Amino acid sequence: RADFIVGRVRILRGRGAGAREIELSRLAAIDALQRELILCRSVATAEIGKAHLLKHFGDLAPEEIRPADSREYARLRMGGALGRQVQGSTVRRELGVLVAALNHAVREQRLRRDHLPSIILPESNPPRERWLTGDEVERLFAACRGVGRLPRVYRFAMLAYYTAGRKAALEGLRWTQVDFDTGMIHLAEPGARTTKKRRASVPMHPKLREMMEQALLERDGLHVLDHDGNIRAAFETAVRNAKLVDVTPHILRHTAATHMLRRGVPLWQVAGILGDTEATVAKTYGKHVPDALREAVEALL
Repeated sequence: RADFIVGRVRILRGRGAGAREIELSRLAAIDALQRELILCRSVATAEIGKAHLLKHFGDLAPEEIRPADSREYARLRMGGALGRQVQGSTVRRELGVLVAALNHAVREQRLRRDHLPSIILPESNPPRERWLTGDEVERLFAACRGVGRLPRVYRFAMLAYYTAGRKAALEGLRWTQVDFDTGMIHLAEPGARTTKKRRASVPMHPKLREMMEQALLERDGLHVLDHDGNIRAAFETAVRNAKLVDVTPHILRHTAATHMLRRGVPLWQVAGILGDTEATVAKTYGKHVPDALREAVEALL
C-alpha cells in the first residue's frame, strides 16, 4: 500500500528496511487525495468538481495550498473563468470534496495533520426564489418533447417535476427502481449508502405513469434515461427554446415543492416527497404556506 508520509508528495513503497521513497508529481498527489473519497464515501462524490480542482490546485502539494488559493478558486468558478459559471453553493460542495479527501487521508495516516491546508469555503447562497408557473412548466415540456421516440430530456423533465427528484438521482435511475405494480419510483439505488441528501420513494402521477409506460416500450438499456450521462446541455437547449431564463434542472424540484405547498399539501407530506425534513422544507418554502401563516396570526389576541 502507498502511504503519504510527509506533506509534500513522497510516499513509501514496501515496509521496514526495504521501504523506498518515490517522488510523485504534485498533480498525482492531489489526484490521490481525491481518490480518498472513494474509500470514505462514493465514486460519484469523489468526482464532484474533480477536473476543476485538479486544474487549479494540481501544481500544489497539499501543504502548499494557502487560503488565498481557495478564495481565488471560488472567484474563478463563480466568474465563469474556470468551467461554466456556478453559484457559491456549488463551489462549497467542490471545495468540500477536497477538504473531506484531505481529512480522510489524515485519518488513514496517509497525510500528516500539520500539513493540512486551510481551505476557505464561500458563503452559502440563500434559497432560490425562482420557480416555474404552470404555463412555464408546459412551455418547457413542449420544448423538450420533440417528435418520435420520447427524447431523453423530455423524460428527465417529466421525472424532475413529478418526482421532485434531484438531477443525479434521475440521471442514474434504473428500470429496476420503477415498480409499475405499486405505482412507485424508488429514487434510492438498492444497497447505496445513505447520505444527507436522502432519496425518496415517490408515487407516480397519472401523467408521469403514462409517459413511463411509453418509455418502457421504447427502452434502450438499463437506465430510464438510456444512460447516466449529464443531461445539462440538452436541458439548457430546451430552456432556450422555451424562451425561459434562470432555469436549471434543480428548479424543477423547487417548482414541484412550491406547487404542492401553494395548493395546500401539508409540510410533512411535501417533506416526504423531497426526502427532506419538515424543518428544511419550512425554512426553504415556508412563505408558500399562507394558510399556516394566517392561522398563526389569527391566534393573536
